[in-house]
Amino acid sequence: MDAREIREEGDYGNLIIISKREAERQLKQAKEFIKEIEKAIKNAKH
Repeated sequence: MDAREIREEGDYGNLIIISKREAERQLKQAKEFIKEIEKAIKNAKH
């Protein structure tokens, strides 16, 4: 399940329970995404 699917299930579905491992995986991906966005913003300023 990807982050969008988890969010949509939480928003529109019944109660969703994810494992600690899955939460950690999603957090890692989010941090990597933020790092790439910060790089893009920095490069756009130059």
